[in-house]
Amino acid sequence: MKTLTLKCPGSCGKTYRITLTDEEYETRQWECPRCGFTAPIKVIDRWSSGHLEVAAPAPAPAAPAAPPISQKTQVHVPITNSQPQATGGVMYFRVEGSGERVAVPLKEGRYLVGRKSSDSTAQVKIAADMYMSREHALLAVSRQDSRWVVQIAPNKATNPVLVNHRPLPYGQAAVLHDGDVVEMGKTSLKVML
Repeated sequence: MKTLTLKCPGSCGKTYRITLTDEEYETRQWECPRCGFTAPIKVIDRWSSGHLEVAAPAPAPAAPAAPPISQKTQVHVPITNSQPQATGGVMYFRVEGSGERVAVPLKEGRYLVGRKSSDSTAQVKIAADMYMSREHALLAVSRQDSRWVVQIAPNKATNPVLVNHRPLPYGQAAVLHDGDVVEMGKTSLKVML
C-alpha cells in the first residue's frame, strides 16, 4: 500500500490524498472523483524524507496531425459562387454571462483557442479566465462539398473541453453545430452561425 497526494489538473483543481494497493500502483490513469477529468500519472518509486515522491502527470502524447472529419456535418455557410472560396463568413462564440461575441472567420486552417491575455499566442482569444490555458483548444476549419466544417479538440491532455456538457477526450474532435455549448475552464460559450 502506498499513499499519494494528487492535484486534479482538470477544472476543479482539488487536491486528493489517495492510498493505492500494489495492483493499483501500476495504473497509469487517474480519474478525479469531483469533475471526472482523467489524466495519466507517473509514479516514481523513490523515498525522500520518509514520503513517496509523485511526479507530475506524464507528458501527453503528441497532438494528432488534424482532427478527424465527421461525415455528419451541419455547420453551414451558404455558397453563392460555384468557385472554391478561401473564406466564407464568420462563426461566433457567445460568452455566457457577459454576452460578448468572439468572431471566428470561416477560413480553411487550424486555429489555437485560449485565454484572453497579453502573452497568449492563440489566434482566437475567448475570455480572461485563469482556469483556461492560453492555448486551450484547437479549431480546425475545412471545406466539405459546399459546407464549412468546424471542429474543436483539446490542445493538450490537461486542457478539458466539454461540448454540450460532455468531456471531449484528448486526441478526439467534435464537429460544432449552431447552438452547441462549449466549456473551457470556467467559461461557457454558445456557438452561433
